Amino acid sequence: NVIRNNNSNSDEREKSCCGGGTSCITKGNNSVVTANIGHVGTGAPWPLPDTRLSPKNLSSQDKDFVMKQVETFGGYDSISSANMPPSSWYLNESFMRAELGGVFGRNWQYACRSAEVSKNGEYVSTYCANGEPIIVVRDEEGILHGFHNVCRHHAARVAEGSGKTNEFVCPYHGWKYNLKGRLTQATRLKGIENFTASKISLTPLTIEEFGPFIFVKT
Repeated sequence: NVIRNNNSNSDEREKSCCGGGTSCITKGNNSVVTANIGHVGTGAPWPLPDTRLSPKNLSSQDKDFVMKQVETFGGYDSISSANMPPSSWYLNESFMRAELGGVFGRNWQYACRSAEVSKNGEYVSTYCANGEPIIVVRDEEGILHGFHNVCRHHAARVAEGSGKTNEFVCPYHGWKYNLKGRLTQATRLKGIENFTASKISLTPLTIEEFGPFIFVKT
């Protein structure tokens, strides 16, 4: 049911998606940020140790460090009198985690090109800058959807790469979801009480098409 897209443009697409290197970072030393971020579509893109990049999961140690650094730096009366922040801000992982979670995790992020999901059934799986795996898909009626790429059973990714499909299947226990995100088949749950498959769906994202691009909010 799934046709993988393995054409020669895949590398270019991975570099252009959110999370794909320095294009998602507003400031910083390019070589350092690229080394920390990596590219989308190739498994877990963040080599940083033990961190989920979202505001609610930012450690108190990171918060305290960033706040102290900002307070030490101080403010300015006008743009014309402003100074550049210290170079350490551009190299420090605490600042990067704070920006990825507090800025990119709360705002619109580029997901893919409209042309990649122009036809019904086409999808793209990628990562947002805060490290969350997502799916962009156009359903059988031509409606665009965005979902967290996480099965509601054991949190495995239900889609990889890009292509065309009529359903998403979790590789862990074979749970199946239609292109609207609704769970259509749940295996190994015979006899389980108070479970209704039709009430379970992939977690949706806010999604908008703007010109030739598609953006999501996590």
